[in-house]
Amino acid sequence: MATLTRSEGKRTITNAASIFSAEAASRLTTFAVAMVIARRFGPQALGQYAYALALAGILLVLPDMGSHLLTTRELAAQPERLPDMLWRLFFLKAGLVAPVVMIVALLIEVGIHDEGRRLLFLILAARMVLQSISLGCAAVFKAFERMHYVALTQMANAAVCFLALAACLLLGTNLMMVVGALALGQVFETWLAWKILFQHFNPGVIPRWDWKPLFNLLVMAAPIGIVTLLQTISLRLDVLVLSIFAPNHELGRLQAAAWFMTLSFLLATLLMTVLFPKLARLWQVSGLVRVRYIESLLKHGMLLAGLLALLVWITAPYLLEAFFGKSLGSATILLHIVTPALPFVFVNTVLFYVFIAADRRKTYLALLALSLTGGLIVAFDLTARWGANGAAWADVARELAECALLLFCLYRESLIPNLAPAMFKAALCGVCFTTLVLLVGQIHTGEACAAVWSFAIVVGTLVFTGLPKWRQIVLLAAGGHV
Repeated sequence: MATLTRSEGKRTITNAASIFSAEAASRLTTFAVAMVIARRFGPQALGQYAYALALAGILLVLPDMGSHLLTTRELAAQPERLPDMLWRLFFLKAGLVAPVVMIVALLIEVGIHDEGRRLLFLILAARMVLQSISLGCAAVFKAFERMHYVALTQMANAAVCFLALAACLLLGTNLMMVVGALALGQVFETWLAWKILFQHFNPGVIPRWDWKPLFNLLVMAAPIGIVTLLQTISLRLDVLVLSIFAPNHELGRLQAAAWFMTLSFLLATLLMTVLFPKLARLWQVSGLVRVRYIESLLKHGMLLAGLLALLVWITAPYLLEAFFGKSLGSATILLHIVTPALPFVFVNTVLFYVFIAADRRKTYLALLALSLTGGLIVAFDLTARWGANGAAWADVARELAECALLLFCLYRESLIPNLAPAMFKAALCGVCFTTLVLLVGQIHTGEACAAVWSFAIVVGTLVFTGLPKWRQIVLLAAGGHV
């Protein structure tokens, strides 16, 4: 058992290193493009890029519709089903891409009136189709825990993209060419992923087209897909709502601050990409092991994200100037406001994978739809009143409400019997401490209030859940066996 644990832990560390170093580099290409746009073309262009990227990110979910995560889950438990699952996945994807292309054409023709947004959306939509194919290959790599193949393809994407971006800077190209660097990197990644799939796996012969298994796969994957779609909309809700009320310049300010929420989401996604196969297998063992694993995962995730949020709040002016230049220094207020949402974005992303592994897709979908509906109402109200500041506060309220709903549901199902009360006490501690500081007149602005709340949440989590323990961290890497 000790040998198994060491082997499992070593494989987890290797997979984590591959996923974090490579996929993070690939995702950061969009951030690098945003930095170049902000510094060279200004907040106006950054707002156009933010809108186009938000729309393309939402449409990326449609050719997937949950099939990637379902494929990973099924193949992790039954690897012998690879040929069957692989071709069903790509047949289904081919059928779903066609309506997505029609949606893109319709949006370009009648839905988007700003010329800059329209052209950028066209480029990013083309990248989105290629990205969907590459993600289908990555689902297989992840199921077999061959994360180094994901690393190889995504690092190749990043390398090509950064080379193209450097060429754009040297040649002084326009905004469209700069964004086109993303599409060029994606072309190379998709080709390389497809080549690795056929050389190092056994996809088998292409089966005959059969509607029945494809329909069954769609029915099984659709709840996950709808959940992912709502989750993606939730993450980009602030940009989409603000685009109705404010010009591109204001949209660029919000996007500069919202990138840090995306970073929190990315960190949680990368972590759960490594841990999800283990989490899926935990439902084949005793309930006590599952409880220990999930509680350790959420506790350390909240602490890590809370500490990072404090660091972001303190260094906000320097981070924005370093990444986006002095023209977006005014976004500091917005970043201070959204900072308390960062831990909740992280935890909510982790909880998504927990609910999928537990096969509680319908429950998660209902809770997410509820929080998104409430968040949409709040976002429209606050954004109409206070513009970008209102959109930022709506982000905080939505993520906090979603986290509370999800934790309460897990508590009702006895999956976090000890952690949920402790985290609710920590939240109450944060509310009481922030209220006390307000009453004594030590803070006078919403941004300062956000900082006090973040600090109180971290302290409350430490007090009520205890200090991090090495044994609990090892538990995560070992897949629940220590």
